[in-house]
Amino acid sequence: MNKLVLGFIFLLSIKLYSQEYQILYDFDEIPQTLILNPGSNYSHDYFIGIPILSGISLDGGVTGVTAYDIFADDGRDVNDKIRDVIYGLDNDDSFIINERVEVISGGIRLNENDFLSFGLYEEFDMVFYYPSDVAKLFYEGTTILNKQYSLDGINFKADMLGVLHAGISHKVNEKFTIGGRLKLYSSVFSAQTKNNRGEFYTTQGVNNYFHHHLINVDATFQTAGLIYDDNSDFEPKDYAKKIITFENPGFGLDIGFTHKINDQFHITGSILDIGFVRNEKDVSSYYLRGGYNTEGIEMQFDPDAPSDYWEELKEDFENKLPIDTLTTGYNSYRPIKFNASAKYSFGKPYYEDCFKSNANDPYRNAVGGQLFVANRLLHVQYAATIFYERRFGSVLRTKFTYTFDNYSSSNIGIGLSTKFGPVNLYLAADNIQYLSNLAKANSTAFQLGLNIIIDKNIP
Repeated sequence: MNKLVLGFIFLLSIKLYSQEYQILYDFDEIPQTLILNPGSNYSHDYFIGIPILSGISLDGGVTGVTAYDIFADDGRDVNDKIRDVIYGLDNDDSFIINERVEVISGGIRLNENDFLSFGLYEEFDMVFYYPSDVAKLFYEGTTILNKQYSLDGINFKADMLGVLHAGISHKVNEKFTIGGRLKLYSSVFSAQTKNNRGEFYTTQGVNNYFHHHLINVDATFQTAGLIYDDNSDFEPKDYAKKIITFENPGFGLDIGFTHKINDQFHITGSILDIGFVRNEKDVSSYYLRGGYNTEGIEMQFDPDAPSDYWEELKEDFENKLPIDTLTTGYNSYRPIKFNASAKYSFGKPYYEDCFKSNANDPYRNAVGGQLFVANRLLHVQYAATIFYERRFGSVLRTKFTYTFDNYSSSNIGIGLSTKFGPVNLYLAADNIQYLSNLAKANSTAFQLGLNIIIDKNIP
């Protein structure tokens, strides 16, 4: 049992991050910033993303615990540290993963005021809330008398989908740019459970020593794309195919803006993934209602009529607490995300050293702040960031960030964007202060990409 709990805690301790993308947001020379704000005032004429390599991100985070808390070589017994983690976390602690890969992407300037961008990307997003009482039940076992364990903390949501999208950035005037992006979702698979109810406790038995009670159970677990309607076995290639088949389709919308107060100060904002997926195919939803009481297995040795005790216990459980399996469709809603920023640029314009540029923000330096908010399954995810940007000629642009979020109050990040001729390479990473020992970080992330950027009038 302890090994099971150890594996569970190890899963919670994996460090990835949480889809904030605060480094790439408003980094307006990188085409991928248009995904984060379709109202970005993008300055180049064309871009083509190198397939698969134009946008790769792996992000995740966990609250309340790090891998170092469990596996540090500090002389303490690992079982004591596991116990501290189990009893130190509560139902508000969460584990979030987001992974995204651009399959294709591109953009073209339609005229002086309009820029069209489009593409297809695959995304996996999961949020898992720590079920405090359930974890304690696994750790303590079922032998503590009259202690009640609640099932309320079991909350989980995971989605993998393909996103086909197209967006327009429109320059209304010299000071104001707006944009929108339409998204067609193709769900690969979906799984979710929320608002479960029930209690488990043990009392003194009559025929056996323990009497176990499972009462007031009301639980739902919905899946789509995990179990096929024709009972066929799935293969990885089937998942890849479902990114573009739209068997379980959905629709989404992004909107955003950029407002230049003057040449050196501007503000931005965007709302992303206002949408849902309608799951109709390969749907299997499980509903559990009722209660169950047992004193375990009562052994009766009859060599002439041997009993299959475990099968009898299983049948008794299914009869008294049946699990209904339905194939009714359901909606899976996307986590809506809100971004906002304010930036002040200053210093000698970099192109005055003989470089040519059509950039909207040619100053060498910039400082500002950003805000990110996302509605998750139970709670709001947030991040507040301050940043400093620095240009080095027309070849290199850097961005340094300090972020306060659900996972850390000291998240230091760095972003780099280079452009040699038409080739643009960008790289961003978070929590760089933990690079020497990532086990101490509650979160970390990286994003990288490779694009071809072409301007008609700039050599």
